[in-house]
Amino acid sequence: MMIEHERSYNFTHESSKIFLKNNNIKEYSLVSIEDYYLCSGLRVRKTSNENDIVWVLTQKIGEKSKGYRQEFEESISPSIANALISNSKMSVKKKRVKLTSSDEIYSVTMDYITSPIKLAIMEIEALNEIVYPIPYDITKRLMNVELLECPLSTYDLFKRHIGIFGTSSSGKTEISKILSHILNTKYNANSFHVVEFATTFIQKYKKIPNFWEEFFIWHGQHERELNAASADIIISDCPTFLTYLYSLHLPKEKFSSDTALVLSKMYKRVLFDIKLYTDLIFLKLLNYKENNIRYQTDEEALKIEERIVGFLNDHNISYKAYDYTKQDDILKDLFYLNFT
Repeated sequence: MMIEHERSYNFTHESSKIFLKNNNIKEYSLVSIEDYYLCSGLRVRKTSNENDIVWVLTQKIGEKSKGYRQEFEESISPSIANALISNSKMSVKKKRVKLTSSDEIYSVTMDYITSPIKLAIMEIEALNEIVYPIPYDITKRLMNVELLECPLSTYDLFKRHIGIFGTSSSGKTEISKILSHILNTKYNANSFHVVEFATTFIQKYKKIPNFWEEFFIWHGQHERELNAASADIIISDCPTFLTYLYSLHLPKEKFSSDTALVLSKMYKRVLFDIKLYTDLIFLKLLNYKENNIRYQTDEEALKIEERIVGFLNDHNISYKAYDYTKQDDILKDLFYLNFT
């Protein structure tokens, strides 16, 4: 067991080349790497070069955002490796190059990842304990440039469940579709857009759901998101807690043991559902537009927006706020991209 001190910085393939050229950093010593993740902190790595193939089992413990993690590595045979990777949850394929910035104190590499998403990741790892821990401004010190650091491990970066939420007409559906399209076409990702169940309900049954039907709306949305689990990146345009908040806004019967039962069951479920989302993105309402499906007025939409923000703040739930014009900023922030 050893302590790994490492920081990483993400780029697109194109922006990484621009970054290296602008800073006169050259590449050398190419190797091919395939990582098979059994879970977030456990992987089997296959490293190939012109001479041989090496299989290594690696376990990492701790949060990458702290700049260091415990690391255990052990060489394993091809037969054991193949037995383990049959149960892998995610595979990552990349080409790794060393950069001329490397020295006896730091190792600097660039990984050109082709699967499960097309990204480039520069890693700076400390090789000597005299430089532990790695300074937060290490890129400024080594390359005289400030970069946005990625605090996520590879598994957590590529396995995402993103909830995009807001009031009616805030642009949730369109932004979700756009982000999923960009990820699948430009970045070769495996992204899936989970559409709002409530809209399907209204279109199918030609009616606005009442208070008693909101539990079925929650269940339908919950099932849709669970069924999307085969995708690496799930983008929901209606995180399930919205169902609970809309049920509070709908006309209700006088408080009773029956209404209390419905509200308590939904409240419990949506609170535990929130842990399913790796990222929550709030879209502020810019302008209200009727689409022949919505049943709220623009004034009601603003009241719902206030209710959503209050719920998140009251429960100390982390989220980032944008509006529907900021699709590029959302993508950049989700993947900590530099030089986009």
